Amino acid sequence: MALKLRLAPRLALLFLAAGLVPLGVTLLVLVPHGEDALRTSAKLLHQSELEALRARVDGALDELMSDVRIVSTAQATQADEVERRARLRFLLDKHQEITVATLFADGQKIAGAQAFDRAQVTDADLDEHERRARPLLGGGAAASEFYPSLRRREMLITLVTPLPGPAGSRRYLATEVSLRRVQELIERTKVGRRGVAYIVDDRGRLVAHPDRDRMLRQENVSTIPIVAELVPNIDRAAGGHALTVVTDFTDDGRDLLGAYAPLGRLRWGLVVSEPREDAYGLARATWAHAGGWTALALALALVVAFVFARDITKPVARLMEGTRGLAAGAFGLSVPVEGPPEIAELARTFNEASQKLDQYDADNRKLLLAVERGYLEVLRALVNAIEAKDPYTAGHSQRTAEFAVAVGRELKLSIDELREIEIGGLLHDIGKIGIAEQILRKPAQLDDAEMRVMRGHPAIGDGIVSDIQMLTRIRSMVRNHHERFDGSGYPDGLKGEEIPLGARVIAVADTYDAITSDRCYQPGRPPLESVPILRRLAGVQLDAACVDALLRALVEMGQLSAADIAQPPAEEHLAPARRRPTLEIAVPPTPPNKLN
Repeated sequence: MALKLRLAPRLALLFLAAGLVPLGVTLLVLVPHGEDALRTSAKLLHQSELEALRARVDGALDELMSDVRIVSTAQATQADEVERRARLRFLLDKHQEITVATLFADGQKIAGAQAFDRAQVTDADLDEHERRARPLLGGGAAASEFYPSLRRREMLITLVTPLPGPAGSRRYLATEVSLRRVQELIERTKVGRRGVAYIVDDRGRLVAHPDRDRMLRQENVSTIPIVAELVPNIDRAAGGHALTVVTDFTDDGRDLLGAYAPLGRLRWGLVVSEPREDAYGLARATWAHAGGWTALALALALVVAFVFARDITKPVARLMEGTRGLAAGAFGLSVPVEGPPEIAELARTFNEASQKLDQYDADNRKLLLAVERGYLEVLRALVNAIEAKDPYTAGHSQRTAEFAVAVGRELKLSIDELREIEIGGLLHDIGKIGIAEQILRKPAQLDDAEMRVMRGHPAIGDGIVSDIQMLTRIRSMVRNHHERFDGSGYPDGLKGEEIPLGARVIAVADTYDAITSDRCYQPGRPPLESVPILRRLAGVQLDAACVDALLRALVEMGQLSAADIAQPPAEEHLAPARRRPTLEIAVPPTPPNKLN
């Protein structure tokens, strides 16, 4: 499961990366190109809007000039004062942008040759008109600088046109023209959501602007970068080099996109500008849409990747669990055949291998059991050959092995440990093969020399099994089964838990069999009489835990009852015939120096 948890995210990320790499390349390569194209389109749109607006402004100015020419033509013929005034009045009524019309001859205003709307034009307006016109008399067609009418809240300009007349006479028509049509056109023009269009003169002063207050103040905006760039181009346009320019600029901390172009009729220029974030909004929206679609694609790819990863990791995880089962010895284990074809084929191969391993394991177990049986038979034959030297110990090693295995089961030892204890029990006295028969069969007490020889059999047995690799783990049982828990045993004088557990188990089993078996120096006692003897030896000669385990095992084997081991009988209750000297391993009465 841990593998599944680690593998699934990795596979998902791998699938995700495989799917997102093309998308990422597209996003990083194509989107910037698309954004550049959109920026270029935005600039071209500004250029197109500017040129269209310039065409409309030029058209409005052309209409004004046409009205002026019509008025001039009408005044070219001679007429008396009443007729001149009627003509001027008619023309003013027909052409609303002309607010005042005045005829001049030789620099002087002709009497009765002036028309205006008294509802709109005051005497001050007339004086301003005449003041603007007089400097322009004496030459060709000319225009004054524009000037505001604060009362009418509009911008005005005076145009002077020469008229044909008698020889020696110089006659002119001065008309005051309202720029309200141009102003209304600028006000109606929408540049994006927050952009503006405006007209400036060759000094950067506002001629027309959506904010009339700024226009009427003739606010100078030449400090705005795009206007500063436009003003020199107005002069060049007057020389026939008009051009349209689109540029990015910054005004008062605001990033703007703008376009400008000179106007052909007057020394003015037209500007349109818009916040850059609005102008390039489509480009930004492209990034936003690209990001949104990328996020959606990422989410979908992630879901699909995890689905595919799960379809792969689930069977792989089951295969891994099955592999661990095989490693733990669970041969014959099968896993579900599922997932992609390759994984399913791997699962089928695994199941076939598992079944074959199970068969091999069964065969090997049978072979091993046969080898072990043969091995144990050989050991039993060897033990029987040894015990044939002393008929009183016949069967002792086999019984000791059985009792030792029973004790091991009570101590919850493993199967391998029980198998080792069984072999150790069989071979614990193998060293007696090196002891003379007269010592082994001597019915009387052994002298000191004979005792030293007899005590050498554990070391002799250790030497015998030390060269056999299969018996390496039972060496300590053969060598140390005569060690005493209080440290007074032999051959190494080990004490307590220094004595290997297998040796302590065999010591308890060996002692019990010695008490209950007939020997040349004493008859065997009933199992019940062994209980107090074993309890007295517990903690002195024998491991108390092993003694308790033996007593429980004897109950399981039916040699004792639970009541027998619950309250051991007192020594004085034992039959007198049984109270004779016993083994060297027993406690008083003092035994002869005879070993089991």
